[in-house]
Amino acid sequence: MRSSEEKTTAMNQELVLDVIRKTYEKGKNNQEITIQKLMEDLIIDLKTCSE
Repeated sequence: MRSSEEKTTAMNQELVLDVIRKTYEKGKNNQEITIQKLMEDLIIDLKTCSE
């Protein structure tokens, strides 16, 4: 049986992977977006999902 801390860690990992996946898709689907803009958006999204 998993502890509460392990469950929280697993959920956090899923959130982070989801944010990274969405950023990847955004870059893949928008040829005009810059790496800098993708990184800025990624940082904002990661900060938001951790709150």
